[in-house]
Amino acid sequence: MTTQYAPRITRNLRRAACAAALVAISLVAQAGAKEDIQADMQAGRWTQAGERLDAVLAKHPDNALAHYWLAQVKAHEGDKAAAREQLTQARRLDPAQRFAGDPKALARLEQAIAEPTANPHWPAPKTDAAPEVPAPRARTQAQEPSVVAPPARPARSSFSLMPWVLVAAVLIGGALLLRRLTRGREQAQTQDLRETLRGLASRLREADRALDTRVELTPEQRLGLHDKGVLLQSELTRYADAQNLRPDDPALADLVRRARDGIADLRGEERPSEIEERRRVEAAQYASQQPVIVQQPMPGSAPGAGLGGVLAGAAAGAVLGSMIGGHSDAHARTRPADNDYVPFDDPARGNDLGIDVGGSGDAGWDSGGDVGGSGDNFD
Repeated sequence: MTTQYAPRITRNLRRAACAAALVAISLVAQAGAKEDIQADMQAGRWTQAGERLDAVLAKHPDNALAHYWLAQVKAHEGDKAAAREQLTQARRLDPAQRFAGDPKALARLEQAIAEPTANPHWPAPKTDAAPEVPAPRARTQAQEPSVVAPPARPARSSFSLMPWVLVAAVLIGGALLLRRLTRGREQAQTQDLRETLRGLASRLREADRALDTRVELTPEQRLGLHDKGVLLQSELTRYADAQNLRPDDPALADLVRRARDGIADLRGEERPSEIEERRRVEAAQYASQQPVIVQQPMPGSAPGAGLGGVLAGAAAGAVLGSMIGGHSDAHARTRPADNDYVPFDDPARGNDLGIDVGGSGDAGWDSGGDVGGSGDNFD
């Protein structure tokens, strides 16, 4: 029975093999259409475009344009090593680099795939296969039991009180030093005031001794001035010897004024307080007699256009300058330099995916180093 059906089985196998060959030839012919590959690249279907280009290069391995396209596909997939290899093949087959339609795009591609470190503008390599998960090793009896590490002790806090202690010490020391300086200054002022009061008392005694030489005074007048001088001396001495003497005491200023006037009375001179008052009145009269000078505005200037107008003009000029400068900076930022690195996927270049199709207008997939041709397919 097996011998009876053997010829029929052989014929069916031959027909199936022929059909499979025809389907494969049809798929290869359809996969190599340049428009289809270009559409896949512009749509971002990198895996499908790469498979089509691999099929083309399997039939036409010496086509520089196909290598250049495959280099771009590999670069977008993140496989820089494969992209560099395909670009090297394209240059070897076409040293004149006629396969590139945009030299700037070619330069950006070279810069992107030549980076030794990770480039944030390119994605990680894509793989269709699922990541391999290592199988757990079977534990044998010969293996020693794993030693469980003791739990890590919590790290001690790096917070320390020493810096705060130093800061507090510095603040306290500064406060004490300031207090000491202030106290020393107050003590110096108090000592100067004591010396002033004692000096006025000494001058009163000298003036009282010279009172007997004033023959123009009557005995009653000399006696009254003597009693007034003695009272002032007693008051000055009491303040100078006081323990709680304060320089800001308002009574001390009045005492010093009365003591100076008393010295002048004993000597028959004009009182210092009267001299000061006369000078103040004279200065007030002199100021009242001076004419009032009104500043007239400059010819041709508007009222109030003085310093305020100048400042307003300067402010307006500064605002206008900053607006012009900001417009220039914004214009400069919106126009990147031609030699700046811009990734393929940056829409600022006016190209959605930055695909350089090179000489794909009239070029075909013909074998050889040139990129010329007259067809749209590789046949």
